[in-house]
Amino acid sequence: MQTVGELKEEARTRGIRLAGIQLDIDVPTSALRDYATYLKAVRKGLSPDFELSITALLDWFRAGTWVGNVVDAVDEFVPQFYDLQARGSISRPSTIGAFIDAEKWRPLFNLYGKRFRIGVSTFGRSKLIPAGKPSWVDLKPLDVAMDPAFVMETSETESKETILRFRAARNTRISYTEFAQNEGVEFILSTPDAIRTAVKQAKKMGEYCAGVVFFRWPTFNESMVLEPDAVLAAATSAPVPVRLPSLRAIDEQCASVHCSDLYLADTPGLRPNPIRYVIEVSSDLEYFLPDESTPARMTGPRRLEFTLPPFGGRTQIHLGRAVTANFSKYTLKATP
Repeated sequence: MQTVGELKEEARTRGIRLAGIQLDIDVPTSALRDYATYLKAVRKGLSPDFELSITALLDWFRAGTWVGNVVDAVDEFVPQFYDLQARGSISRPSTIGAFIDAEKWRPLFNLYGKRFRIGVSTFGRSKLIPAGKPSWVDLKPLDVAMDPAFVMETSETESKETILRFRAARNTRISYTEFAQNEGVEFILSTPDAIRTAVKQAKKMGEYCAGVVFFRWPTFNESMVLEPDAVLAAATSAPVPVRLPSLRAIDEQCASVHCSDLYLADTPGLRPNPIRYVIEVSSDLEYFLPDESTPARMTGPRRLEFTLPPFGGRTQIHLGRAVTANFSKYTLKATP
């Protein structure tokens, strides 16, 4: 309870009303009886006006489990409609979000007369697929899309997630990861359509359904999690906001010339079409050093170009270093 007290104090100092806590513990279904005992002990340690919420695996709700005792010990439960299956293989693509069948789940969740919310995924994941044996790696769509050795195919899951599958046409390497011919990477990405579909089904869940919980809030410069404004727009069937890109020129304080590191910022997220950017410079470039992973290039003495590949959006992309004799201004334009 020390942690709860610390959270309450932090919320008080920041002027935030803290209504309760949520425990995200993926307890095996066979251990639900012990989990219920644990939750009752936690409940006793909280003040009566402080709520206790838990996430819940869908497997808990099959016949013959102790899920009723678990639900009885809390104020709210959040069934997680994601990561239900074992991670897949090349022949069977993985999914993150599961299709939410309200007709199937409504009677099971409402049975307990307890408030619940539907857990919906907004994050993505990458899977390395060499020689038919999958492993999970920290690669982003932009990392692979920039390599001309890869060919991309797209498909869609039942829950409207997008699957990007990149296969190498020849041997290549990205950072520390080597790819032989026909090896590749698979990306599973949430989409606005997936959010709209999930929310539509959640609205059919019955009287005790209090809404949805989106997992999760993105950290800085993530490229495989939907941005909160896009999630909110999709959930309310509003137009998805158009993100306007910008160019940041960081003065690197070179001694005899003026040099700037150029960053493309706030690019559109997981957009299925490429976008070509043109950067106009107010004076002649002495030279331009592109980032090794970003194929920006000079196309004239005062002009740089860069094409953002499909699904390649990121919060910030380093284009390279521009060098001019004197201080220069950089103007960004996007073309179809």
